[in-house]
Amino acid sequence: METSPFKTVQLRTLVIWILITVCIFVLGLLVLTNLLDIDKQDSLISIITGLGFYGSLLGWIYFQINKNAIRMPTLLGRLPKNVYWLGYFGILIVSILFSLSAFQLTYLGASYVLPQYVESVINQQLLEDTSSSVAPTLLRVFDVLTGSLIAPIVEELFFRGILLHVFVARWGISKGIILTSIIFGIGHVNLFGGFVFGCLMCLIYFKTKTLLIPMVFHILNNSLVYAIGLSSNSGPVEPTTLEQFRSGMASGFVFLGITLPLIILFLYRNWPTSQTDVPYMSNQILSGGNKLS
Repeated sequence: METSPFKTVQLRTLVIWILITVCIFVLGLLVLTNLLDIDKQDSLISIITGLGFYGSLLGWIYFQINKNAIRMPTLLGRLPKNVYWLGYFGILIVSILFSLSAFQLTYLGASYVLPQYVESVINQQLLEDTSSSVAPTLLRVFDVLTGSLIAPIVEELFFRGILLHVFVARWGISKGIILTSIIFGIGHVNLFGGFVFGCLMCLIYFKTKTLLIPMVFHILNNSLVYAIGLSSNSGPVEPTTLEQFRSGMASGFVFLGITLPLIILFLYRNWPTSQTDVPYMSNQILSGGNKLS
């Protein structure tokens, strides 16, 4: 049996990589803002920062893939001929509804302890205000593309592609899935919704042996969020008060009651055993180590 190339991936290099790229990026932004006389609060800076972050993460992924002889086609896998699309789309919808209810109920409790923070979160604009920037339409397109296309692809490569395989190689399948999903959830505003979404994408990756389906579902999930953001930005919107936010408590519990049992059932039926091969090794075995490379 072949040794997993992910055993030699050193995650501490990610911290060093990010620190170096952040320093270079910050210096570049300072030069840019001074040369072009751009306000540091301009949405252009925020959009460039987002692109820079994902570019840096993608650079680290590329570096690790080449250093550890990880085959990208084997990591991505191929679309199987018989994919249960209806069932997977169904669990994606369930995941979105669960995420909404989890966000509602999590911040509902927090609103009594940290009311100002919660009020800022629920009124935070998803899309940058590009109206006062140079080429506002172009910046809006870049903003939407970053969040709905670039972010899902890079995040799937990092979390399910690299991190999941590294954690499974070190601590086993269950711990690998859970730790990867916890970190994914922490990186998003909706901790519990992000955690469950991360677990579901891990299981779909294990089930289908292809990272393409989690990528597509992640893109659809983010695109829906951005579509809502675009519709809410079409005109003046009054800030949501804490009282209005708390009034949605009942719907939050209803959605939670409907979606949570379905998610638990899906996880129970599809959770891989300790003997299950990770998608990369499974693809490598099926291809004889050559066809996908």
